[in-house]
Amino acid sequence: MVMDRPDPPTNLELSDPYERTVRLSWAPGDSNHNPITEYLVQFDDDDWLPGKWRNLSTYPGNLNSVILHLTPFTYYEFRLVAINEIGMSRPSRPSTRFQSSGAPPDIVPKNVKGVGTWRNNMEISWESLSYRDWNGPHLKYLVWWRRRDSREEWKNATTKWVRYYIYDADTFTPYEIKVQAVNDFGLGPESPVVTGYSGEDRPLTAPLNLRVSDIESTQVTLHWDSVTRGDMQGELKEYKAYFWRDSSQLRWQRVNRGMESRSFLVNDPEPSGVLTGLLPYSNYKLYIVVANNRYEGPPSNNIHFSTPEGVPSTPTSFRIQQRHLDSIYVDWDLPAEPNGIITGYVLKYQTVNASRGEEERVEEFTPNITSFSLRRYDRYTRYRFSVAAQTRLGIGDWHTEESLHYTTEIYAQDQVDITTQGWFIGIMCAVALIVLILLIVCFIKRSRGGKYPVREKKDISLEPVDDKDQEGSFDYRIARISTLPYPRREEERGLQRGQPSIEAIMKRSDSDDSLVEYGDGGEIQFDEDGSFIGQYTGTRRDVRELDFGGSLELHSPMNTIYSLA
Repeated sequence: MVMDRPDPPTNLELSDPYERTVRLSWAPGDSNHNPITEYLVQFDDDDWLPGKWRNLSTYPGNLNSVILHLTPFTYYEFRLVAINEIGMSRPSRPSTRFQSSGAPPDIVPKNVKGVGTWRNNMEISWESLSYRDWNGPHLKYLVWWRRRDSREEWKNATTKWVRYYIYDADTFTPYEIKVQAVNDFGLGPESPVVTGYSGEDRPLTAPLNLRVSDIESTQVTLHWDSVTRGDMQGELKEYKAYFWRDSSQLRWQRVNRGMESRSFLVNDPEPSGVLTGLLPYSNYKLYIVVANNRYEGPPSNNIHFSTPEGVPSTPTSFRIQQRHLDSIYVDWDLPAEPNGIITGYVLKYQTVNASRGEEERVEEFTPNITSFSLRRYDRYTRYRFSVAAQTRLGIGDWHTEESLHYTTEIYAQDQVDITTQGWFIGIMCAVALIVLILLIVCFIKRSRGGKYPVREKKDISLEPVDDKDQEGSFDYRIARISTLPYPRREEERGLQRGQPSIEAIMKRSDSDDSLVEYGDGGEIQFDEDGSFIGQYTGTRRDVRELDFGGSLELHSPMNTIYSLA
């Protein structure tokens, strides 16, 4: 005889359905020579992902019919597993799919609250029920509300959403709220009553009697009168102080006038707070407002106060330069925040490797001295420098820096390269510009000295005076020369057709001239060098004395340029 695990049960049947129960019956399988000790009932109620079996409950092995406790309005499938001392059987075939009857909801909506989103409304919200908790079709929510501390009746409304809005409510009025779920089978249990508030509005008044006390260099204590609950128009959230640095007591110093704010979470009858983060030796302006969860109220009166002197910040632009092989030069600038009147500077220095037992040296300087030169033992000695500014209240923060190891490259870097200085580059650019202007002026002057000089805005014509004289020459007088920048093509063509050109007249004039005409009819005596220029005694004819029968216009490219200018 061989003992083994039992065979699975068969013939699963469902009967006697109710809202929350159903009867399951089956036929036991073969025990295989080992008694069945219990049955395990498993179920599947997932409509979207079937096949996920979960354990429901266990029953004694001598039963073949049990009552199962279910959730209303849910689809189920069941199967059985028989168990003996050897082990568990294979699962049985599933039962037919079964839906339990519906029932009113069992679950209370959670996280009910009422919050105003506008000054005359209130939003009532809650968490929705999961589908397994519906217990029936067409789940909805019944919302109840009424004014707190009043004898008015409860008002209600039904919605399928998870929020409901009440309109025409008074500003920041407390309401009692409760919510219950409902389906086609009835009403579920009511939620506990909670208090919600309608919307908030802008506070009506500002905090009064704003004043300061205990003024220090970086902080001040504020005092003001509280705003009444009726004027708050909502729940008190905070008092907020707005302040800005209006100016420095040092007239030359520029300041950032950006506005800052600090919040004070106080609800005392005599509220106060400490305003920190101020800068010493400065003039401040301040006002305060009250705020609820939605709005800030009107500002209070502005007050002015001045902070006393403090210690300065670190000097700026601290530099260590090795301009010579045997010395170090250090300099610095005024602190970014003097925080008072600078009375001087303190410089401390010491070799980095103080193996020789050298003590730290201290130098003090007046406010107008911001540099120091130190002669060192050798070029490889390194120093540690610390500099600080001081006011009447004491020494400020220290700025510490060490000199670098001496190298040829560092020494070269410390030397001032004149070619990279801004002033040198500016001078070279100015010189180049002046040279360019002189070249342009020289070019224009040279161009004006051309072959045909023309006087601007002046007309000279060539007109005949007399007819041919006794010696056969003509006498002309300079009358007018018209200098038009752009002669018309028609006039040019007429001049070319009607009158001889200047070159032709010049040639004829040259051919007509003779040595005899410039003398008394006798022979011309030459100079020793063979020149006869300057020996003319006769009448000399020039192009300016020739008659062209009217106005003659002499043009050159430069005339056009000058006329345009």
